[in-house]
Amino acid sequence: MPLSKPSKHSVHQSLETIGIRYTAKQELIVDQIRVMRHQEVESYSCCDNYTKNNQACGIDENWRRIICKWEFDLVDHFDHSRELVLLAMNYLDHFMSSNIQRGVAISKRIFQLAAVTCIYVASKIESGKKGERNGLSLSNLGQLSCGLFTIDTLELMEQEILSALSWRMNPPTATCFIVHFIQFFPECGYHDAVPGNTKAFIYRVATYLSELSVLWTSLFIERKPSIIAVASLIYAIECSGTASILQDVHNAFLKTILDVSQIRTESSDVQEVYIALKRECPSISKDEFEDGDVLFHDGSISPTCVLGQM
Repeated sequence: MPLSKPSKHSVHQSLETIGIRYTAKQELIVDQIRVMRHQEVESYSCCDNYTKNNQACGIDENWRRIICKWEFDLVDHFDHSRELVLLAMNYLDHFMSSNIQRGVAISKRIFQLAAVTCIYVASKIESGKKGERNGLSLSNLGQLSCGLFTIDTLELMEQEILSALSWRMNPPTATCFIVHFIQFFPECGYHDAVPGNTKAFIYRVATYLSELSVLWTSLFIERKPSIIAVASLIYAIECSGTASILQDVHNAFLKTILDVSQIRTESSDVQEVYIALKRECPSISKDEFEDGDVLFHDGSISPTCVLGQM
């Protein structure tokens, strides 16, 4: 059934509301975005890239990527949000950077222990409990360490991490920015209504790209989450194949992002991340994103022992 053409009044109202005026609900979202932008500068600023530091005891980008993929396997298996991995790796990166800045050498064994503990802490933040929901308990994580880390050891490391991070455990993530930005995506343009699956496709692709960004230190450690979010949305729009036929819609959307976040899509920071995402993920299949998120695996296989990943 063809989409009905929106009236001139509804088109004008849609684009004007998105680009110039905001509803009460949108005003709240704008406030939240601006708070997150402040947080990523003042409270959760980018840390040093420890994988380039000799004191990291051989913990290079490849080691970090291996543990990151293990965490994705873990949350997929236990049906947790993948944003847990973004939180956990943020904790881990800042913990590592903090110790190296203080001249504390971190061994690979401690890195593994910290990684396991960080995913546990992230699950507590999400659930408001002690990681018991959906399998991310200390006992399960201890088993996944093949008995190397006891519950007591994990609890002691938790306290070390909380202290190193000064109990700042709620950093804004790129995924969170995308969730907020997508609320301003117009439902119609000057000529036609926006197909219903376009917004969903752009959201899913952008979220997937923001998840992939955690694998590369040049993006996740060295760039602000908001910049990764905007670059992911730009690339997702390109992948949607609607950039030309819905140019007015996309322009209005990107104009709104500028208005609410003060992030210019043509800035060097955004463009560098966009180029990096496109280089690392050169092809996006529409079929993979039509009905849901793309998984790294199907989640049917239990995550292996963390030691087996190293």
